[in-house]
Amino acid sequence: MSPNDGRYHVNPATDGRTVVWQAHGADILEYESTTRVIDVATGEESVIQTAAPGTALGPTAVTGSHVYWLLDEIGQNGTTALRRAGLDGSGVTDLSPETGPGALNVAALTVSEEAVTVVARTPSAELRNESPAKLRQFAPRGGGDDMVRSRVSCNRGEQLSAAAAAGTQVLWLDGTTGISNVVIRTRPTGTCA
Repeated sequence: MSPNDGRYHVNPATDGRTVVWQAHGADILEYESTTRVIDVATGEESVIQTAAPGTALGPTAVTGSHVYWLLDEIGQNGTTALRRAGLDGSGVTDLSPETGPGALNVAALTVSEEAVTVVARTPSAELRNESPAKLRQFAPRGGGDDMVRSRVSCNRGEQLSAAAAAGTQVLWLDGTTGISNVVIRTRPTGTCA
């Protein structure tokens, strides 16, 4: 990871063992955006994924086993994808696809070894409880790769600045009362139906 490689580097995250970030710049004659990792102990750097031309890449996060990042492959559609891959780039999957039912406009993410929590808006033409930013958490179902998506809180206000703690615990700033309050929850609420 050289600062003089002709690229600019953004959205870094680390778990203390691995650093993940996005790199943008010209590679030979083409401009490309990549999600990259470096092993802090060995210095080994690898490209996890090269984004399609025109894709906007967002914040990243890393655990001992996975890399997470946000991307917008379909410009101006109001939604983003939450993507996950193994530290070696294997098993790339969208935990929250950019299109289809339940697509979200994800702005930020935070992770623990057990869950990934996102700050996201639900695209909607009308103003309703789900319109302001809400926290959603993705956690493995039964220890496998199948992920369950749950709302962290059913509060009506905006939920911002999430920070993951151990397990599924998360804290955030909640605007339900009209002023920002720090809220901590040990597990997600569910569907808020």
